[in-house]
Amino acid sequence: MTSRQTAYSSQRRGLEGGADYGRVRFFFIAPEYRNRGLSGQLIARAANWCGEQSLKMLTLNTAKDNYQVQKCYEKNGFVRFTQIDTENELGYVKKIE
Repeated sequence: MTSRQTAYSSQRRGLEGGADYGRVRFFFIAPEYRNRGLSGQLIARAANWCGEQSLKMLTLNTAKDNYQVQKCYEKNGFVRFTQIDTENELGYVKKIE
């Protein structure tokens, strides 16, 4: 696995009022590369990609006990989005301007 991996995609079905959205499905920062701001950079890149695709929102999920990543998402403009919570994960959404 490389130091940075991410996968994002777009969906053409609506969440709120029919808005198209992007979804981060997975990304991982290897332990030796953490605490360098890479998560924020990857999230910003995914959000920029969504904007280029004319998408209105970006969604993602994270483990309920992954407090460090939750803080990172919130710092980067994401808010909790309980509609996409799973048994073990919390959902987040960011509106793309």
